[in-house]
Amino acid sequence: MLGELRELIAQARQHVAQTANSTLTLLYWRVGTRIQREVLQDGRADYGAQIVATVSRQLVREYGQGFGVRSLRRMIQFAEGFADEAVAATLARVRKSAPGGFGDA
Repeated sequence: MLGELRELIAQARQHVAQTANSTLTLLYWRVGTRIQREVLQDGRADYGAQIVATVSRQLVREYGQGFGVRSLRRMIQFAEGFADEAVAATLARVRKSAPGGFGDA
């Protein structure tokens, strides 16, 4: 019985980790898309870089280092690489069990 209980617990933990990873992947894509569309449009490179840094400081204060400037730039690159949300959502599902992420860790 104890072995079965351990297996149930392990399966539940794995499911939670996969769901969180998938959700975060889609969040990162949406953040990158929003910044790309609202801030970096029309090639305003210098102005855009300043805004990204400002947004990053505010997000880091509220949500931690996972939203540092490097991370936001990765999110933007991710959104540029996968312009369609349906493709990003599929990638998030496929990527469920992959380790790592977009954080500065």
